[in-house]
Parts: sequence; C-alpha cells; structure tokens
Amino acid sequence: MQVLQSRNIVIMMFVLLVALVLLAPSLIAQSLKFQHIGVEDGISQDIVTCIAQDSLGFMWFGTEDGLNMYDGYSFTVFKNDPRNISSLPASVIRSLTVDSKGRLWSCTTGDVTVTEPGTRTFRRLNLAKGEAVLCEGEDSNVLISTSHGLYKYGTGREPVRVFTGAEPWLRASVMLFDQHEKRLFVGSSAGLRVFSVAGDSLIPEQSAPGFASIAGHSVSALCQSSRGDIFVSIFPAGLFRISSDLQTVEQYRSSVGDQKTLSDHRVLALAEDHQQRLWVGTFSGLDMLDAVSGRFTRYKDEGDANGLHGDRAYSICVDRSGALWVGTYRGGVNRFDPHRQRFTHIPYEPDKHGGLHARDVFSLLETDDGDLWVGTDDGLFRRRSGTNRFLQYKHNPREQCSLSNDGIFALCQRRNGELWIGGSDGVANRYEPTEDKFVRYTLPWGNAIRAMYETRDGRLLIGTESKGAFVLDSIRHRFVPWGIQGDSSHFAGVWAM
Repeated sequence: MQVLQSRNIVIMMFVLLVALVLLAPSLIAQSLKFQHIGVEDGISQDIVTCIAQDSLGFMWFGTEDGLNMYDGYSFTVFKNDPRNISSLPASVIRSLTVDSKGRLWSCTTGDVTVTEPGTRTFRRLNLAKGEAVLCEGEDSNVLISTSHGLYKYGTGREPVRVFTGAEPWLRASVMLFDQHEKRLFVGSSAGLRVFSVAGDSLIPEQSAPGFASIAGHSVSALCQSSRGDIFVSIFPAGLFRISSDLQTVEQYRSSVGDQKTLSDHRVLALAEDHQQRLWVGTFSGLDMLDAVSGRFTRYKDEGDANGLHGDRAYSICVDRSGALWVGTYRGGVNRFDPHRQRFTHIPYEPDKHGGLHARDVFSLLETDDGDLWVGTDDGLFRRRSGTNRFLQYKHNPREQCSLSNDGIFALCQRRNGELWIGGSDGVANRYEPTEDKFVRYTLPWGNAIRAMYETRDGRLLIGTESKGAFVLDSIRHRFVPWGIQGDSSHFAGVWAM
C-alpha cells in the first residue's frame, strides 16, 4: 500500500509538471504588459509604419502623416513644408534606418533623406519620386534600391548608381545585407533574390531546392537572427526560415485550431530581441517564436489597458535597453520592458492630501536617504522613504527662498549630498535641508535647464534647452559657459548628460 501511494504521488507530480510546461507560454502571454503611446500623447497619427532608435537614444516613428521623434517625454513632429528644402520631401514615411555612423535614413513617397546625428534637417538625395528601400552594406556604405537601379552611398554627398536595369527585383520592398557572408538579400513582389557582393558587382547566388516554395511571392519583411539564419515573410504565404548556408528552407504555418502556431499567415514585420526570440507582427496581433521549440506565443488586443493596443502590427523595433516597441494600425505605439515584466503606477491624485498633484512628470531622483523627488509641471514633489505621501514645493512670488519656477526639468544630487533643481526659467535651485528652503543661481542667458550632472572631479554641469552647457564656479558662486565659447546664438541644446 505504501509503494502504491508513493507511485501515485510520483504520477501526480509528473502530470503537474507536464501541465506547468504546457501552460507556461499562456501564463507568460497573459502577464505581458505594454505601455501605450497614442495620438493623445502627441504622435501625429496612430498608423505607425516604421520604428527606429537613433545613436543618441531618441525613438523615431514613421506614420502616414509625418515623422515623429520621441524623447521619452514628448513628441516632435516633422512634415513636408513646401517652403523649406530641408524639410521632409513628403509626409508619408515608408521606412526608417539608422546606420553604423548614426545617420537616420528616411524613405518617403517623395524621396530618400539622410539626417546627420544631432541635427533635425533632412537632406534630400534626389534619387526619384516613388518607393525606395535601403540597407547598410559593406564598409558602412548604404545601398538604396529604386525603380531606376541600385545606388550606393558612401563618403561623398551624392549616391552613385552601381546597377542599372529593368529587372522586377529592382523594385524592392525590403533589403538585408549579411555582413558576415557578404550577401545581399532583395525581397520584392517577384520573390526573394540573393547576391554575393564583390565591390560594385552583384553575383546571383545558386538557389537551394527549397527556394522554389517562396519564388514568385511578395516579400514583406526580412530579419537575420543572431545564429545567422534569415527569416522571410512571404505575403500572404506566411513565415519562412532560410539556414545560413542557404541549403534549408523551413515554413511556419498558421493553424486556426493550434494556438502555438503562427496567428496569421499575413506577416508584416520581424525583429529579434536580446534573448534571441523572434517577434512577428501580423494582421492578427503580435507573435513570439521560440527558436528551440519552434512554437509561437500569441499576443492580441484584448481590451486590456496594459495589453497590446491594435492587432495589426506594422512595425517592430528592439532598442538598446532591450525594450520592445510595436507600431500598430489605429493602436499607436506599444512599449514592453522585458526586464520588469510589469509597471508600477503612481496615480495622479489632484484632490488627495499628500498625493501627486501633477500629470506631467519631467524628472525623477532617489536621494541617498531613500527619498523620492519628482519634478513636474506643477512644482517639485518629495516622498519620504517608507511613506506613500508627497510633500509639494511650489514657487511663491512673495518668498525669495521658494522655488524659482514650477516647471522642474532636471534633478541632481552631488556627492556632498547637495540637491540641485533645474527649472524651465533658466534658474538653478540648491535645496537647503536644514532650513527647508532654496537658494537660486541665475544663468547668464535665461534658458530652460534640461540636464544636470556632476563630473568625476566634482564639477557641477548644467545643460540648457538651446544655449549650451554651463559649469558652476564654486569660488564666485555662479555658473559660467562651459565647452563652447562664442556668440550664444550658435550654442546647441544639451538635453542629457
């Protein structure tokens, strides 16, 4: 009897273990939470066609009504201005690419543009009106495919045409360059073509037998995995994996009755994250492929405020921190942080005593004593360690020792414990804890303070919205220009340090 009971316990444990293994993907799917960014947050349109992160960390979102730059707080929208040759040639953005030199490339329905790092002007290449796609090739050259041929953009100011002709593959919809094997993959409405690149020459690769299954179909997306495999979305036939040696082609199919298969054979976007998982944007939601098991986990718009907004996932981007950005049709931008797996929300409570009385939060700082300081558009808030109550500091025109302004963009604690607050009025405020008051330091040129930082040698630096950086002269107790000398009208904005 004792042996029988032990055997039953073992069987029950085995069944429970199998159940947990089978249920794990669905449990993960249910717990996945997204941050939603929509038109109400300032983006020009909720049809997001492409996403990229530039070398400075800004996120760029292409829509059918403008290009949007997101700094983590607000959007700057760029559109075509017929009176400005440095504006976008058209407001419909088809694709975005950031190359290894930090340049942002925008393909619009009017022309291709390039934007140098740290600038907000769009230099037009005057290639041709209509559709164009690009990718980075060998030696940091950028390859651009148009209906008139394939161009290479190197160190000069103008692209050079390296291949001409009227072949259907030249009307590319997407391109990918394999840096290791020096191969160019060109997807178009005529299918997928693979070329070896030797200088300015393109040599067609011998196709494997499996390529017949994807010939003659429209290619909508390409992605190379960290293992070297090439994932190809064939519209509307589904998703394919091509081995790095081009000898094996595997198809992933959609099955209505199997939740672990591709949710929809109409695939729109592909991206691999830092955990080597492939994310697949489809007409019916977002899928995650486990490359080991070959099984999918599906994520759909279920009406959850913290879930995916919009089922038609047009674009996917994984930023340097590992966060996943998903652009959807009529759903705006969705952001998922894979490290936290959840969001902790401090609510806006205007009527609650001790609550956070501001919607717009510009800066956050936890000081050495564990207190949380929050800079907002309605003053400075402090939550003491171990409590859930906020104390608010505001500008009082009758008190010189109050905050100089209620717009708080920057916070910094120095090694000596001093707390510094940067306001929208161009005044730095130093907090005196013993007297619970503020001492003001006015900058030479009034300009909003956007960043504060203490260097290794103990110097306090301040970055402003458009007048450059300043350093604290500790002897004369005032801020002086730092780094750039000359006419203040030529100073650039310093928004991060």
